[in-house]
Amino acid sequence: MKTTLFTENLTELGSYTVIAWANDTNGNENLTSTSGLFYVNITNFAQTINLAAGGAFIIQNSSGGYLAVIDSLGTMNIKGTLTDNLGLPTADTNDFVIQDSTGGLNLVITNPEGNLLIKNSLAETQGSLSPTLKSFIIQNNTGATVAYVNSTGGLFLVGSL
Repeated sequence: MKTTLFTENLTELGSYTVIAWANDTNGNENLTSTSGLFYVNITNFAQTINLAAGGAFIIQNSSGGYLAVIDSLGTMNIKGTLTDNLGLPTADTNDFVIQDSTGGLNLVITNPEGNLLIKNSLAETQGSLSPTLKSFIIQNNTGATVAYVNSTGGLFLVGSL
């Protein structure tokens, strides 16, 4: 099973509506939408973000300022600093988080600081990526994976931070 999250235009500043199509356990396709910050829960399937040509996966604060950006080439920029191999990151309700299947935090981008907190390690300039099961996946418009967070909290990038 695969869930695809996408937006229509991530090339300009602004608030975006996230649209998620997902198959339930009976194979029925369901559409949900929300705007603003959201939690991504990794369960028994991968979460995939598809980037339009030249687009990016952007995490913004409420004023529209960029906290983190992953572009279609797998390069990531953050406003703050990187802390990896934390064991267990912490977050508050304003932060962007990626959780594991038990609700534990694998990755946090703090708001308003823009710090990147990773449970495990960062692997950069990986060439091509082959995400493992239960990963949060970001793909470009050709379907190539440019970044992913695995179920144990490792962040993998085709490009660099």
